[in-house]
Amino acid sequence: MTTIFARQAQRMALTMKKRGLITAYSVWRRQANAYGEPTGEETVWQVSGFLLSVSSMNDAYAGSAFSTAAEVAGDGRPMLMVPDVQTDIQVGDRVDADGSSYRVSRVENLYDVLLVISLTEGGASDVA
Repeated sequence: MTTIFARQAQRMALTMKKRGLITAYSVWRRQANAYGEPTGEETVWQVSGFLLSVSSMNDAYAGSAFSTAAEVAGDGRPMLMVPDVQTDIQVGDRVDADGSSYRVSRVENLYDVLLVISLTEGGASDVA
């Protein structure tokens, strides 16, 4: 049964790439000094993925992808599906997407094919 879901995840990743649904997003991580105090933020890298939000639900493919990802990530928050499981993204990182900032609240590896990243709105920097 697990292999069926793994194949579905592989198909989703391939389809996202073929349809041109993959977009690059900026990821920021808080940097801390030796005492754990915040020193500011630094761009870590660009991550390529497919942002799923309520506005994506008009697209039939996005709707099915959202329901599949929601089974993993839960609770209907915006999600970023990344077809690169080697991406070093962590809870607390900030993702800038579509003019908004989000904080990463959860990262799930879906069968070593996709990362399903739950986002929380309001990820604007609170560090000087």
